[in-house]
Amino acid sequence: MLALLALVALAPQASQPAAPRPTGRPPITPAQPGVRPGIGPRPAGPTAPPAGPGPTAPAPGPRPLLGIDTGPNYELWTYWWESNRDRFLELKSHVARLDGILTLPQDGDAGVRASLLPTASELRRDVLPVLFRILRESDDRDLLMATLRALAEIRDQPSETAATILPFLGHSDGTVGDAAILALGILGAPEGLPALAAIFEGGDAGKAARGQLSIACPQRSLAAHALGLLGSRTADEKVTERVRDVLLRSLDVDGMRCWEIQSAAIVALGNLPDPTRSTVRRLEKFLTENRRSRDAVAAHVPPAVAKILRDAPQAERRVRAQEMLRELTSRGQGNARFLRGSFAIAMGLLVRAEDRDAGKLADALEAAAERLTGRNAEAAGFSWMALGEIMATGRPGSPGESALLERAVHQGGRVSTRMWAALALGVGGHGQRRRGELSAPDPIAKALRTRMVTLKDPLQRAAFSISLALRGDQESGPLILRAMEEVNDESVRGYFAQALGLLGHREALTAVTALFEASERKPELLQEAAIALALLGDKRAEERLLRPRRDGSAPVVGVWKAYAAALGKIGDYRALPALLAAARGESGFDDSISRAAAIRAIGRIGDADLLPWSERLAAHFNYVASEEPLPK
Repeated sequence: MLALLALVALAPQASQPAAPRPTGRPPITPAQPGVRPGIGPRPAGPTAPPAGPGPTAPAPGPRPLLGIDTGPNYELWTYWWESNRDRFLELKSHVARLDGILTLPQDGDAGVRASLLPTASELRRDVLPVLFRILRESDDRDLLMATLRALAEIRDQPSETAATILPFLGHSDGTVGDAAILALGILGAPEGLPALAAIFEGGDAGKAARGQLSIACPQRSLAAHALGLLGSRTADEKVTERVRDVLLRSLDVDGMRCWEIQSAAIVALGNLPDPTRSTVRRLEKFLTENRRSRDAVAAHVPPAVAKILRDAPQAERRVRAQEMLRELTSRGQGNARFLRGSFAIAMGLLVRAEDRDAGKLADALEAAAERLTGRNAEAAGFSWMALGEIMATGRPGSPGESALLERAVHQGGRVSTRMWAALALGVGGHGQRRRGELSAPDPIAKALRTRMVTLKDPLQRAAFSISLALRGDQESGPLILRAMEEVNDESVRGYFAQALGLLGHREALTAVTALFEASERKPELLQEAAIALALLGDKRAEERLLRPRRDGSAPVVGVWKAYAAALGKIGDYRALPALLAAARGESGFDDSISRAAAIRAIGRIGDADLLPWSERLAAHFNYVASEEPLPK
């Protein structure tokens, strides 16, 4: 043992943490299985099924030091980006803007489409009959789970669709029942409320809704997320009020055996309107009562409160922001690791650049981030991003901008701080650009470009590339393209492709196409390249994804899942015929996993919302404080 410790002490330290390639919000890996600080042992029992068909691979963590797995490294900016990127990529909005596409509808009349998104009539005519037939005729778990989700995402005739989904809550295969729980939330139909509330509360009525199957912690947690989605997607205020009441009741239960139930309820409440502020008051009371004994649960309160109040009058937001700042900067022991990060996230939502005292709050936030660096790296990263969120609400030169720029371009300092600061400048510039406040020349972008040229580390260059793309800096296109071609690390190259797509750098089309062609056996990189092609306006993006293998056979399962996932994210209606054929088991797709992947893509293409429903849960989420992955 002494020899091993000596080797660890003498091992050369990398200049920065190794880059993981997270897929969505990763779960925490506790140092001791089943134990979390401030929570105690988790009870044994069944765990939640994968969110989609087939197994879900665990998110990769940092590279182990001499074979010692140290768990996910949340000091890296990549986890934040994966949780929040949907609102910046806006894939469906991009596809919707590709207007003037000449099409030949099946009725034989030529016409010009307004976008590449499918129309409601196309979905009713071509897609829904296939999905309903699969639901009637199949008993395969993967197909049923995917179909329930797809029908909910399309949201055609919600009341009738809810009646179709409800019986599957009691399916003999519990994972199908779990898929039905989430589907009712995605659908947003009031008819799903009684069953979801019963399952969430876990009583006899919930057990009856589940066909007398047992209701464990994962099912109740999933029902909480589903209730939050339903309450935020329905237009009926009375339904939203009933959802809020059900979720709030769970906060009154002391010593709840399953901590994730209350965590999910808090996250869900953050997505519901609260005109009387009764939810805010109850959440703040829960925070006061549980911050020491269960800080990882209480940590979800500040972002939830901030999401509710982000459009409140300035005076109300200012009071809460000052409270969050006091908590963030407190030197007492009452604010554990998880809570500090949440207070920082909340400040980014509550403070606007034009608010009174915004400059003072930003200065204090900067000082807190600096002090937390090295002590609580995750909270420091969230604090830098909060400065970027505040900066996004104002004009160039707004509070926090100079602090971020200083740390992004500094020749020394902590490497992770440089990357967080660069990304935060991108988030700030993105908001300014969307409101027409950011005009050329962009001095911040020029400084970032100048600094990026000096960087050798791929992950740092990737952070700067994403930042420059978010700011819309066209001059950085050749620089990002060169970085993508020079870097060999597959876990990082996808970020350069994303940046080129975000930037709309058409000169990169050939290089990104080559990256796509070379990534057939690298599913994650293939997805990123495909998304970049769609963002670049490649009219053949869907054709490339649907192209059969060179030997004429269907793609292998792993590759096809990557193809289908990319097609679903892009949302191009032209992919539907081939996906429907795969869903029916035609064209060589005779296994359930491949068919289910096609069905999931169909649901995403047909989703009525421009942003995926999972964005409501993942954006501004303190993933460091949660062991359970969010539904996605």
